[in-house]
Amino acid sequence: MLVVLYLGTAAQDPSLFTSQGLRSILLLACPLAIMAAAQTICMLTGGIDLSVGSILAVSGVTGVLMFVSGVPSPLALLGGIAAGAFAGFINGAFVAWLALPAFI
Repeated sequence: MLVVLYLGTAAQDPSLFTSQGLRSILLLACPLAIMAAAQTICMLTGGIDLSVGSILAVSGVTGVLMFVSGVPSPLALLGGIAAGAFAGFINGAFVAWLALPAFI
């Protein structure tokens, strides 16, 4: 389905047939693909996790705020990843130890 969508869109804009166009599409699709893989693991265990997008937003905003405040780029990136990992840990702890449904 993704190939059909790509070919249909590229028919409208031939610049997407170039390597730079394909690279741009793949770079935009990577975060969504990573989140879909994580959600697939959750669904295979019988749950559904609605917090994936929210945790992505929290980690992105944390990294950007760190960068804007003058923190060097690599540290701001690590700070965003750490914020997402911490939020995911808290979420996982509630699901695992408190038996809170992942849906909540």
